[in-house]
Amino acid sequence: MPLNVSNADFRVSVPPITDQTVDPNLRIALCNDALDSGDLSQEGFATAYCNRGNAYAAIGELKRAIDDYNRALAIDAHRPSYYCDRAFALADLGQHDRAFADFDRAIAIAPDLAANYASRGVVFSAMGELDSAIADYDRALHRGPPEATTHYNRGNAHFDRRNLDLAIADYDSALRLDPWLRVALINRGFSFVCQGNFDAAMTDYDRAIELGQLNGAAYAARGCLHFYRGAFRAAHRDFSQAIVEGDKSPLRIAWNFVASARIGLVDLALEWTDEDDLCGNWPWPIVRYLVDDLSEFELLQKAGGTANEARHSQLTEAHFFIGQSTLCQGGTEKARWHFSQAVAQDVFGNDGSLGAAAELRRIDGAVI
Repeated sequence: MPLNVSNADFRVSVPPITDQTVDPNLRIALCNDALDSGDLSQEGFATAYCNRGNAYAAIGELKRAIDDYNRALAIDAHRPSYYCDRAFALADLGQHDRAFADFDRAIAIAPDLAANYASRGVVFSAMGELDSAIADYDRALHRGPPEATTHYNRGNAHFDRRNLDLAIADYDSALRLDPWLRVALINRGFSFVCQGNFDAAMTDYDRAIELGQLNGAAYAARGCLHFYRGAFRAAHRDFSQAIVEGDKSPLRIAWNFVASARIGLVDLALEWTDEDDLCGNWPWPIVRYLVDDLSEFELLQKAGGTANEARHSQLTEAHFFIGQSTLCQGGTEKARWHFSQAVAQDVFGNDGSLGAAAELRRIDGAVI
């Protein structure tokens, strides 16, 4: 599935994996050549249309993808995978009723095919319908054979329900089936962090980095863990490497900024940004605050100015980074207040909340 590393945490979300090893534009060109040649069976034409549709979906050309899935289904209306592929594209367009109708068709054609349920579970997960997602992953695993990605996706759903033991058990199963599934290592590591098992988390992050790929996410996750433990120099190295690996998100820049400040370095945060970035939406205002382009009041106003569910996460992040800036200026008690406010937002799995809790333990002299 396409890779998405959330800004709020370092768990990685992966939709069902087809063949993502070839560049989508090359896949489109190859399919065009095959279709233009006319030298295909009816089944070959349907397959080529579906493959081109998958490639279009991979680059966000969802309407063109759906057109190709329609062409494939016009040739072969009894292939469940074509319905599932179209369902993903429809769901990405927000057309969930049509997406679930396609999943129903796929299941009607092949009620014992595990992939139908695993695929529908991914869409339920994306919608936040976690009970339905877990039920579908259960159905897929019951119909077997066991799939690493299905265990991984069910682990993510358990994590989002705050069932860390169940999440870790599923990541364990995924890694037994596929020891190279790096996203499972990163997400199991983050689950260990949330349990306070920092040693186990470090082992998983080290292994993910050793395996290569996804290194931006793995370095960033390990950087946060170093930061929680007070190893600010190591945190700065990992955040810098995450940026070099391509993770130039505003939160990564902000974490790198405060890690370098904690070891007395002047971080060149603006080196990774341009003027258009600084005018962007949340979390870019955090970077503006850190480079003295916004006041504390203005940052908190922007964080709390939304009525949606992101408000608590944004306030958590704002209070955490204000606390960091204040602490570096010697304002321990004021920093304590901001860290307490970050924790009070009760945002599960938010790096700012975890970081604020670690700072409070440090201020109070607890061993981390």
